[in-house]
Amino acid sequence: ILGYDDGHTERLNPIEMKELMDEYEIPTVPIVDEHFKIPATCDELLAICGGPSAVDGEMREGLVFRSIDGSKSFKAVDNQFLLKYHG
Repeated sequence: ILGYDDGHTERLNPIEMKELMDEYEIPTVPIVDEHFKIPATCDELLAICGGPSAVDGEMREGLVFRSIDGSKSFKAVDNQFLLKYHG
């Protein structure tokens, strides 16, 4: 979210945000799939949330999903991550 001197704000979508950060050489988390389709069930969604992190290769905490306009988002946390660190 960008803030301006006159008080108004502007929300960038995830692609615009990544492009802006790249311009200033500011690292961001990777965008895994720009055209991802949400699975039909929570179980299917959680099944893809685990695995190695694209950042450091360690256990991935989960995935954040954002609408293309950036107005809606949610995070799905991998059950194995929860068991390891919060179980």
